Amino acid sequence: AVTRRCHQELVTIHTPKMKGANGFMSEVFAILDEYDVSVDLITTSEVAIALTFDKPLNAGFLSSSTKNALEALRRIADVTVDENLDLITIVGNHLHTSAGLSAQIFSALQSVKIRMVCYGANPHNLSFLVDSDASEETVIRLHEALILSQ
Repeated sequence: AVTRRCHQELVTIHTPKMKGANGFMSEVFAILDEYDVSVDLITTSEVAIALTFDKPLNAGFLSSSTKNALEALRRIADVTVDENLDLITIVGNHLHTSAGLSAQIFSALQSVKIRMVCYGANPHNLSFLVDSDASEETVIRLHEALILSQ
C-alpha cells in the first residue's frame, strides 16, 4: 500500500556540540518528554537530528506544549521548521528483503524532491517527506510502479 499523511512539518535540531558527544540526544528527548511531545519519524547525522512530531504543527495542533518544546530546544541548538510537507509511506511485508525494491521506488521518484527518508525501524514500511504540492503525483507514481506493474 502507498499512504499519504498531509500537513507535516520537519523539525531539524542542529548543533556542532552533538559531534562526538554523548548525551545530547537524551537532552533533546528529555525536553520533548517534559512538554509531552511525541515523535513520529526521526533521522540523525553527526550534528543534526531531523524529526516529525506525531501531531503535525500546521494542522491546528500547535499547542502551547509544542511551542514551549520548540522554545526549549532553541536554547540548546539551532532549530528550523520546514513546512508544507507530506509524509508518503510504502507499507508491505518484509520490504527490507525485497531485492531491487529500492531501485523501483527511487526510479519512480527520480523527479521528486525528497526531504527526508526513514527506513529500517521495522521491516514493513519506508517513509519519506516530499513537498505538499508534489505528494499526490508521488502517490500516483508509486502506485503505478509498485502495485499496477505487478
